[in-house]
Amino acid sequence: MKHKHIPIIFMLLFCIAFSGLQAQNSLLIEFKTGKDSVFQIKTLRSLSFLSGNLMLKKTDGSINSYLYTSFSKLFFDSKVIVGVIENEVNKLSIFPSPATNQLNIQYWSAGMGQSEIQIIDLNGRTVLRKMIVNDAGFNKKTLEVSTLQQGFYFCRINTGSSIEISKFIKSE
Repeated sequence: MKHKHIPIIFMLLFCIAFSGLQAQNSLLIEFKTGKDSVFQIKTLRSLSFLSGNLMLKKTDGSINSYLYTSFSKLFFDSKVIVGVIENEVNKLSIFPSPATNQLNIQYWSAGMGQSEIQIIDLNGRTVLRKMIVNDAGFNKKTLEVSTLQQGFYFCRINTGSSIEISKFIKSE
């Protein structure tokens, strides 16, 4: 029973050890003729399927185009990355949700200046707009929302250096 986890640990270490051997992430196109083309993902700007063609736009500005009927398979080969990804600082927090009269807005700003807060309904209309002055770092503002109708809304804040959007519910 003590050695039950050894195969799992061994496989995890094996994957970690060999993940570094792959040089780069790549896209392999296997053609019906038996020919293959390999593209390094870091050299591709976009991949799209338009008008019966596979279009590969590369970072050097060139474009490769292939008919759907000329290839049989697309393979994406990528590295296995094992690690911890730190969460980005939450730049916008709004509460309470549902809100009745007031909405508390906490946000981060890179510097002092003016910011614009917009409340947007589900139809994309700006129903409330307010210019505010903020300090560098975290800020807290209160917005009066009692005049809004009941429903779902988005709160959009533009600090000049970033735009953040969060959703909330307005109740009666």
